[in-house]
Amino acid sequence: MNEIMDVDILKKDLVFVDLETTGFKNTDSKIIEIGLLKVRNNEIVETMNTLVNPEVPLTPDVTRISGITEADLIGAPTFRDIKDDLYRLLAGSIFFAHNAAFDYSFVEANLHEHRIPFSAPQVCTVKLSQYLYPTHQRHNLDAIASRFNIAVERRHRAYDDAAVLWEFFKIVTKSFDSYTLNLAFSAVEKPAKMVKFSTEAENQMSLF
Repeated sequence: MNEIMDVDILKKDLVFVDLETTGFKNTDSKIIEIGLLKVRNNEIVETMNTLVNPEVPLTPDVTRISGITEADLIGAPTFRDIKDDLYRLLAGSIFFAHNAAFDYSFVEANLHEHRIPFSAPQVCTVKLSQYLYPTHQRHNLDAIASRFNIAVERRHRAYDDAAVLWEFFKIVTKSFDSYTLNLAFSAVEKPAKMVKFSTEAENQMSLF
Protein backbone atom coordinates (compact mmCIF):
# COMPACT_ATOMS: atom_id res chain seq x y z
CA MET A 1 0.00 0.00 0.00
CA ASN A 2 1.22 3.50 -0.79
CA GLU A 3 2.40 5.08 2.46
CA ILE A 4 0.32 8.20 1.91
CA MET A 5 -2.85 6.13 2.23
CA ASP A 6 -1.77 5.17 5.77
CA VAL A 7 -2.43 8.75 6.86
CA ASP A 8 -5.58 8.51 8.98
CA ILE A 9 -7.03 11.85 7.93
CA LEU A 10 -6.98 10.87 4.25
CA LYS A 11 -9.59 8.22 4.99
CA LYS A 12 -12.11 10.92 5.90
CA ASP A 13 -14.01 13.62 4.04
CA LEU A 14 -12.27 17.00 4.23
CA VAL A 15 -13.51 20.51 3.51
CA PHE A 16 -11.14 23.40 2.82
CA VAL A 17 -12.96 26.60 3.68
CA ASP A 18 -12.35 30.33 3.47
CA LEU A 19 -14.70 33.23 4.15
CA GLU A 20 -14.78 36.92 3.46
CA THR A 21 -16.69 38.86 6.10
CA THR A 22 -17.72 42.38 7.03
CA GLY A 23 -15.63 42.28 10.22
CA PHE A 24 -13.79 40.14 12.73
CA LYS A 25 -16.49 39.03 15.20
CA ASN A 26 -19.39 36.78 14.26
CA THR A 27 -21.56 38.56 16.83
CA ASP A 28 -21.61 41.82 14.87
CA SER A 29 -20.27 40.91 11.39
CA LYS A 30 -21.62 39.03 8.41
CA ILE A 31 -20.34 36.58 5.81
CA ILE A 32 -20.08 38.07 2.31
CA GLU A 33 -18.34 35.22 0.47
CA ILE A 34 -17.82 31.48 0.94
CA GLY A 35 -15.23 29.35 -0.85
CA LEU A 36 -15.18 25.62 -0.18
CA LEU A 37 -13.55 22.54 -1.68
CA LYS A 38 -14.78 19.14 -0.50
CA VAL A 39 -12.19 16.37 -0.80
CA ARG A 40 -12.69 12.62 -0.63
CA ASN A 41 -10.01 10.03 -1.30
CA ASN A 42 -7.58 12.86 -2.04
CA GLU A 43 -9.76 14.21 -4.87
CA ILE A 44 -12.06 17.24 -5.05
CA VAL A 45 -15.64 15.96 -5.26
CA GLU A 46 -17.65 19.18 -4.80
CA THR A 47 -17.10 22.90 -4.47
CA MET A 48 -18.93 26.03 -3.35
CA ASN A 49 -17.99 29.47 -4.59
CA THR A 50 -20.59 32.10 -3.82
CA LEU A 51 -21.02 35.67 -2.73
CA VAL A 52 -23.43 36.11 0.17
CA ASN A 53 -25.63 39.16 0.56
CA PRO A 54 -25.08 40.27 4.18
CA GLU A 55 -28.11 42.59 4.06
CA VAL A 56 -25.99 45.30 5.69
CA PRO A 57 -23.77 48.00 4.13
CA LEU A 58 -20.09 47.28 3.49
CA THR A 59 -17.33 49.45 4.87
CA PRO A 60 -14.64 50.87 2.56
CA ASP A 61 -12.05 48.67 4.32
CA VAL A 62 -13.90 45.49 3.37
CA THR A 63 -13.97 46.54 -0.28
CA ARG A 64 -10.34 47.61 -0.19
CA ILE A 65 -9.16 44.26 1.17
CA SER A 66 -11.38 41.88 -0.79
CA GLY A 67 -12.32 43.92 -3.82
CA ILE A 68 -15.97 43.01 -3.18
CA THR A 69 -18.37 45.93 -3.58
CA GLU A 70 -21.98 46.43 -2.59
CA ALA A 71 -22.86 46.31 -6.27
CA ASP A 72 -21.35 42.81 -6.45
CA LEU A 73 -23.68 41.66 -3.70
CA ILE A 74 -26.90 42.87 -5.30
CA GLY A 75 -28.81 39.74 -6.25
CA ALA A 76 -26.42 37.44 -4.38
CA PRO A 77 -28.08 34.79 -2.20
CA THR A 78 -28.45 35.43 1.51
CA PHE A 79 -27.06 32.98 4.03
CA ARG A 80 -30.59 31.70 4.50
CA ASP A 81 -30.64 30.78 0.81
CA ILE A 82 -27.45 28.71 0.89
CA LYS A 83 -27.48 27.31 4.43
CA ASP A 84 -28.85 23.87 3.54
CA ASP A 85 -26.39 23.31 0.71
CA LEU A 86 -23.52 24.53 2.88
CA TYR A 87 -24.48 22.19 5.70
CA ARG A 88 -24.74 19.26 3.30
CA LEU A 89 -21.18 19.92 2.13
CA LEU A 90 -19.81 20.34 5.65
CA ALA A 91 -21.62 17.52 7.46
CA GLY A 92 -19.42 14.60 8.38
CA SER A 93 -16.23 16.31 7.20
CA ILE A 94 -13.12 17.70 8.87
CA PHE A 95 -13.09 21.49 8.64
CA PHE A 96 -9.78 22.93 7.33
CA ALA A 97 -9.16 26.68 7.37
CA HIS A 98 -6.36 29.16 7.92
CA ASN A 99 -6.90 30.56 11.42
CA ALA A 100 -9.68 27.98 11.59
CA ALA A 101 -11.25 29.38 14.76
CA PHE A 102 -12.26 32.50 12.81
CA ASP A 103 -13.92 30.84 9.82
CA TYR A 104 -15.43 28.06 11.91
CA SER A 105 -16.97 30.52 14.37
CA PHE A 106 -18.80 32.35 11.57
CA VAL A 107 -20.09 29.16 9.95
CA GLU A 108 -21.12 27.69 13.29
CA ALA A 109 -22.88 30.86 14.48
CA ASN A 110 -24.79 31.35 11.24
CA LEU A 111 -25.92 27.72 11.02
CA HIS A 112 -26.91 27.69 14.68
CA GLU A 113 -28.89 30.87 14.12
CA HIS A 114 -31.02 28.76 11.77
CA ARG A 115 -31.07 25.92 14.32
CA ILE A 116 -28.86 23.68 12.23
CA PRO A 117 -26.78 21.64 14.70
CA PHE A 118 -23.41 21.97 13.01
CA SER A 119 -20.26 20.72 14.70
CA ALA A 120 -17.10 19.37 13.09
CA PRO A 121 -13.48 18.57 13.90
CA GLN A 122 -11.20 21.45 12.89
CA VAL A 123 -7.68 21.63 11.52
CA CYS A 124 -6.01 25.03 11.48
CA THR A 125 -3.49 25.18 8.65
CA VAL A 126 -1.55 27.90 10.49
CA LYS A 127 -0.94 25.46 13.33
CA LEU A 128 -0.21 22.66 10.86
CA SER A 129 2.42 24.80 9.15
CA GLN A 130 3.93 25.77 12.49
CA TYR A 131 4.12 22.12 13.54
CA LEU A 132 5.67 20.81 10.34
CA TYR A 133 7.88 23.80 9.49
CA PRO A 134 9.04 25.10 12.88
CA THR A 135 12.10 26.87 11.46
CA HIS A 136 9.94 29.25 9.43
CA GLN A 137 8.89 32.44 11.20
CA ARG A 138 5.87 33.33 9.08
CA HIS A 139 2.88 31.06 8.52
CA ASN A 140 0.26 33.38 7.06
CA LEU A 141 -1.32 32.49 3.73
CA ASP A 142 0.92 34.80 1.72
CA ALA A 143 4.00 33.22 3.28
CA ILE A 144 2.79 29.69 2.56
CA ALA A 145 1.87 30.53 -1.03
CA SER A 146 5.28 32.13 -1.57
CA ARG A 147 7.21 29.32 0.15
CA PHE A 148 5.69 26.63 -2.05
CA ASN A 149 5.16 28.68 -5.22
CA ILE A 150 1.38 28.28 -5.05
CA ALA A 151 -0.30 30.56 -7.57
CA VAL A 152 -3.12 32.74 -6.20
CA GLU A 153 -5.12 34.56 -8.85
CA ARG A 154 -7.27 36.62 -6.48
CA ARG A 155 -5.87 36.92 -2.97
CA HIS A 156 -8.51 37.66 -0.30
CA ARG A 157 -11.23 36.03 -2.36
CA ALA A 158 -12.73 33.06 -0.59
CA TYR A 159 -12.47 30.30 -3.18
CA ASP A 160 -8.97 31.24 -4.29
CA ASP A 161 -7.70 31.28 -0.71
CA ALA A 162 -9.40 27.95 0.07
CA ALA A 163 -7.71 26.49 -3.01
CA VAL A 164 -4.32 27.54 -1.59
CA LEU A 165 -5.06 25.45 1.51
CA TRP A 166 -5.84 22.43 -0.63
CA GLU A 167 -2.60 22.87 -2.56
CA PHE A 168 -0.70 23.23 0.71
CA PHE A 169 -2.34 20.08 2.06
CA LYS A 170 -1.30 18.10 -1.03
CA ILE A 171 2.28 19.34 -0.70
CA VAL A 172 2.37 18.43 2.98
CA THR A 173 1.06 14.90 2.45
CA LYS A 174 3.71 14.28 -0.19
CA SER A 175 6.56 15.80 1.83
CA PHE A 176 6.33 13.84 5.08
CA ASP A 177 6.04 10.18 6.01
CA SER A 178 2.77 8.81 7.36
CA TYR A 179 4.08 8.60 10.93
CA THR A 180 4.98 12.30 11.00
CA LEU A 181 1.72 13.30 9.33
CA ASN A 182 -0.40 11.29 11.76
CA LEU A 183 1.42 12.92 14.66
CA ALA A 184 0.98 16.38 13.14
CA PHE A 185 -2.73 16.06 12.44
CA SER A 186 -3.36 14.50 15.85
CA ALA A 187 -1.55 17.42 17.47
CA VAL A 188 -3.43 20.20 15.69
CA GLU A 189 -6.91 18.72 15.16
CA LYS A 190 -9.59 20.16 17.42
CA PRO A 191 -12.38 17.64 18.04
CA ALA A 192 -16.04 18.34 17.35
CA LYS A 193 -18.22 19.27 20.29
CA MET A 194 -21.72 18.09 21.03
CA VAL A 195 -24.49 20.47 19.94
CA LYS A 196 -28.01 20.33 21.28
CA PHE A 197 -30.78 22.84 20.80
CA SER A 198 -33.41 23.09 23.49
CA THR A 199 -36.92 22.07 22.58
CA GLU A 200 -39.80 24.47 23.19
CA ALA A 201 -40.86 22.35 26.18
CA GLU A 202 -37.36 22.56 27.68
CA ASN A 203 -37.37 26.33 27.15
CA GLN A 204 -40.63 26.61 29.03
CA MET A 205 -39.35 24.42 31.89
CA SER A 206 -36.28 26.65 32.25
CA LEU A 207 -38.58 29.52 33.23
CA PHE A 208 -39.54 27.78 36.48
